[in-house]
Amino acid sequence: WLKFKPSFSQPAFKVFLSNKALFGLSNADDMKVIRKESDQFGFTHYRYQQYYLGVPVEGAVYLLHEKNGKTNTGNGKLVTGLNLSANPAITASDATQKAIAQVPAEVYAWQDSQSEQLLKGIRKNPDATYYPAAQLVVFDKTFSNNPSNYKLAWKTEVYSLKPLARKQIYIDANTGEVLHSINMIIHTEVPGTAVTCANETQAVAID
Repeated sequence: WLKFKPSFSQPAFKVFLSNKALFGLSNADDMKVIRKESDQFGFTHYRYQQYYLGVPVEGAVYLLHEKNGKTNTGNGKLVTGLNLSANPAITASDATQKAIAQVPAEVYAWQDSQSEQLLKGIRKNPDATYYPAAQLVVFDKTFSNNPSNYKLAWKTEVYSLKPLARKQIYIDANTGEVLHSINMIIHTEVPGTAVTCANETQAVAID
C-alpha cells in the first residue's frame, strides 16, 4: 500500500497525470480509469488499468482511494521498464484460428443458435456473439514484475458446448506461439459423506 502525505492535495484523476515518473512509468505508459466506486465512508475508489503504447498490460491494475477531493492511499500493481513493440506480426484473425485449434470440439457456443440468442438478449445487443474476439495485450504468463518477461500477445476466449470447455488463450502476436491458456470452467470431485432418508451414512462424490 502507498499512503500519501497529509499535505498531498491532488484528486485521484491528477495523480498519474502529474506524477507518472514517480511511479516509474514512462511516456509510453498511460493509466486509464476502468471503474469508479464510492462507499459509505465517503471514499471514492478509482481503478486504473495500465496501458503501454496504447495496449493494456494484463494484470497491471492500480487503485487510488480519494476522500474529500484528496487522494489518501493507493495499492495495486504496475509493470515498469517495458520495452517492446506494439505492432503485431500476425493478425487477430490468424490468432483466433490458432486459439480455436487449442479447443477441439464438435459444437462451439457460437454455432448453437439458442446460446447465441440468449447471449444477445442478456447483453441487449443484437451483434453479441460467442465467436472469439482477439484483443491485443502485453502479457506475461507468470504476471511478474520483470518487464523482460512480457510479450505482445493476442488474448481470446474459446467456448465449446460439446465437450463443455471455456478457455482464455494467449497467442504470441509475433510468432503465433501459444503462450498460455486458462481454464474458465473448473471440474473437480471431492469425496464426502451424506445422510440418507433412512438415516444411514453413505459415501458420495461431490462435484
